[in-house]
Amino acid sequence: MDKLSIDTIKIKDNRLEIIFKISGRWKQYISDTNFYCEYNKSIKNLPESLAVVPLLGNILPIAWVYHLKIKIKRMDEDFYNNLSEVMDGYINMYPSITFYDCLEVGELEKNGDGHSYKTACFFSGGVDAYYTFLRHRKENPVLVTVWGSDVALDDYKGWKKVNNAVKEAGLTYGAENCIIKSNFREIVNANALTAGLQHPGWSWWHEFQHGIGLITLMAPLSYADKIGRLYIASSYTADVKNLTCASDPSIDNHVRFNGCEVIHDGFDTNRQGKVRYIVEFAKQNKTSVDLRVCWVSRGGKNCCICEKCCRTMMAIYLEDGLLADFGFHGENTTLIKIARNMKYKNSALSRDWDVLHDRFLEKYTLSTVPKEWKWFYRGGTDSINNNLVFLIVKFSKKVIFRLKKIKRKGISA
Repeated sequence: MDKLSIDTIKIKDNRLEIIFKISGRWKQYISDTNFYCEYNKSIKNLPESLAVVPLLGNILPIAWVYHLKIKIKRMDEDFYNNLSEVMDGYINMYPSITFYDCLEVGELEKNGDGHSYKTACFFSGGVDAYYTFLRHRKENPVLVTVWGSDVALDDYKGWKKVNNAVKEAGLTYGAENCIIKSNFREIVNANALTAGLQHPGWSWWHEFQHGIGLITLMAPLSYADKIGRLYIASSYTADVKNLTCASDPSIDNHVRFNGCEVIHDGFDTNRQGKVRYIVEFAKQNKTSVDLRVCWVSRGGKNCCICEKCCRTMMAIYLEDGLLADFGFHGENTTLIKIARNMKYKNSALSRDWDVLHDRFLEKYTLSTVPKEWKWFYRGGTDSINNNLVFLIVKFSKKVIFRLKKIKRKGISA
């Protein structure tokens, strides 16, 4: 039988550990049956009905998509009662997939006394996170950063940099920091789950896990710290059509536990608008904002070369911000270097660059636009995506990569 059930729940001071059993097809999709979360404050009196929520947030989408059973003895009433609406969000986003309600619960328990008053927001140090935090800073939200999300658990150097940066942000703005360390990404076999979707371009993490997966890590803290409202920053905006993303208002806003409401924040503002808000905030308050946006660097710094770094630097430049004031340093931060890196070192321009192109057209004329970026002003994303030189360079890189791979195999043989 395809079944998952809880074997042991251990709560010791600031650590939650759940050992669970699996059978049948679950074994294809689970990499580790020992799930844990660690917090920088005690959760020792956490009820079992809330303790299971972080694990469930990361395995329920698997059960729904692959029609697998989960059996739970006791669960938080708020979380259970809102799951049908959470599932509806997925159903509406993925109409070609048949979702299956697979959850068997023995007892529901009401948690939360109605006196939760604190707010919190996930905080990675990126554009979306800073926008949400600065927008709600008068509520004095707790800054929640997760080790094991976009910084791997074995990236100690990267985590040290991120940890120092988020603590510095807390000190700067007088905000409390909450650190969560969890293997929530490592317990699932993301490659097998992604392959099972049979949809090019999708990944299990992006399309199905990271919204509810991150949010539910906060269930123990909502109890221990009396948090009644949790913000999770949007990555996209309402004007993006045919969007598939695990973090979406139609999903996030329906997750509840312990009386804590969740708000998917910033869905009404595109990335350029968020950057504009951050730059204006920095100018008005005569301060710097150390953004962390890089997809590539394992050291926690911005590489200033990858697509996301280049895109963010251009967004800041277009709002008349000094790149050094926002965490971008070095020789690759000049306009000509950014242009060259986009032309010759990165992949095709994503639709996110369309917003930048709109801002170029709004800010400049053909005679006033910086000469290094006239090619983009004239042609937008097509100036790279359909450019013969770019396509040749991209093809050459693939050939060189494959030749090196063949050579390595020959040497190892």
